[in-house]
Amino acid sequence: MREFLKKKLFQLDLAFFTGFERTSDAVAITDIEVLKVPYSTIRAQFDSVPGWLQTMTKTLANQVQDYSKELKLLKDVEAKDK
Repeated sequence: MREFLKKKLFQLDLAFFTGFERTSDAVAITDIEVLKVPYSTIRAQFDSVPGWLQTMTKTLANQVQDYSKELKLLKDVEAKDK
């Protein structure tokens, strides 16, 4: 996944969908163009989709976040075992 994000120059943070605090930052190593989209604009778009799709999106975001935490714990344990 990390390689995919590097190749696509895409920064993903699930905080918008999960309601939790942001968990990631991005640092550019070259000049880039940043598009800043106000929260209210994204919120309006998200609120306009059907409720079932909002629920599904939030559920998937929470699952990805949970799996990411578990993966980090496993990597930490693996690193300690080396």
